Amino acid sequence: MDSCVEAALDSVLHLPNAQQQPLFSAWLPPSVGLCKINVDGALFTSRKQASIGVVIRDGEGRLLATLCKKIKAPLTALEVEAKAYEAGIHELEAGIGVVNFSHVRRTGNKPAHILARQAQNLVNDVIWIEEIPCCIQQSLIQDVFGL
Repeated sequence: MDSCVEAALDSVLHLPNAQQQPLFSAWLPPSVGLCKINVDGALFTSRKQASIGVVIRDGEGRLLATLCKKIKAPLTALEVEAKAYEAGIHELEAGIGVVNFSHVRRTGNKPAHILARQAQNLVNDVIWIEEIPCCIQQSLIQDVFGL
């Protein structure tokens, strides 16, 4: 397994409890010069499928890339989240120097959540580069302006 994916899986397995460290509930931009990858997974147990959503933005909140992907396999919640991390990392693989992982509540991760849910209706994976999918346009604006 890729070392970045192992680190992501380890971070998900060892999330701090809420008393030790507060979880973010709003989208926060990364430090200047860095990118932020938000991911989410969705399970559709009756269909024995999962899907993932990935949103990559710069420090000013500008969208760099997004991904919707259906996974035709019965995965656990932890496995689908690890697959979402893996997909996000591979989207930026060439430019990654330092990777930090943190958990954020769904309220701070709405665009990735919407994309993960949207992927269940796809036949093929969809990647948008510097283009905003209409299904997440409103949630991106709300994130950046803290609405």
